[in-house]
Amino acid sequence: MNKLLMTVLLLAAPCAAAQTIPAVPPGQMPSVAPVAAPVQTTADQTVPATFKLSAPVGSTLELTSTTTTRMSISDVQVAAAPGSKVSAAKLNEIRRSMTAGLNKASSLQAMTFSGKTFVKVAGRDAAGNTTLIATTSQNLPKAPGASRAGPQTITMKVTEVISPEGKLTNLKVESDNSQLTAMFKSLSADKLNSVVEQQGGTFTGVYGAPLVPGMPQTKTTKVDAQSLLSGLLTSVAGPQGQQMFGQVQATPMTATVTTTYKGTDAQGRHIFATRSAYNPWQVSLQAAAGSKTPMQMKLQLADMKSGGTTLYRADGLPSSMQQSSDMNMKVTMIVEGIQISMTMTMNQQMTMQAR
Repeated sequence: MNKLLMTVLLLAAPCAAAQTIPAVPPGQMPSVAPVAAPVQTTADQTVPATFKLSAPVGSTLELTSTTTTRMSISDVQVAAAPGSKVSAAKLNEIRRSMTAGLNKASSLQAMTFSGKTFVKVAGRDAAGNTTLIATTSQNLPKAPGASRAGPQTITMKVTEVISPEGKLTNLKVESDNSQLTAMFKSLSADKLNSVVEQQGGTFTGVYGAPLVPGMPQTKTTKVDAQSLLSGLLTSVAGPQGQQMFGQVQATPMTATVTTTYKGTDAQGRHIFATRSAYNPWQVSLQAAAGSKTPMQMKLQLADMKSGGTTLYRADGLPSSMQQSSDMNMKVTMIVEGIQISMTMTMNQQMTMQAR
């Protein structure tokens, strides 16, 4: 039963990570003096200037990040599944096992880990399309019960081409984890763009935004959660996870992202605030045919919100980021005629600063 608990935690972790660049809560926004937006004049009208990536080719930047994730599990219920008969003694035994498993996993309730991101302006063609490469190396703490010693490092490389208008094309995501790379390659270009936009995988969402303080821009994105989670099961849970949960059914994950330009700070850095809200969604998992451990699991996302600010240099490269996210999820499992349900809440705080 402890193994079941760890599987739930592994499945919940990617969901918590799937958050856009969040907005800072009220009262925590940096003090910003309203700045009149520069204007670009055409023969017909005057339009506000837009935010552009103008850093020279060859420009590089290193950012360091610290992420703290806090998780709690509550309202644990153990009962016989509908249509099953289970003795009271066995139910009590499972309750004790679940309690022991939760105590063992207590170190997962507050994890802090670090990472580095290297950004490079790799090229710019005659039309002004800029190639940007961001390579992130993230240290992941060892989960309870894992056999490896010390932290594991996962590296992700995102290559993208940004047009002068801020349009993203030729997106490519790679990893030193071959299974993750295979998952990204299995997604179509449109699906990959949606995943990266919704997860805040790049800094490029603000390029092309009007530099008008207080003007919000709202965008709704939809991610094929079934394809994404099927790939994550392969990379996170491994062959055993594929056997335990060979059948995946998930509703699309829809997020509404609002980005607002806030002007510049005393150092001339551009400030963008972003807040995101996710629609409720759910995923059902069932053991593969012939599995030695027949199991059903349902995860229902009741609430997930995020918010934060990102500061950019005058040349368009990122300078710092603050973000926070909160998730509330109901988990229900049925295994060997026993139904177990629990509520999981997760909060994540992340800061990133240029060196």
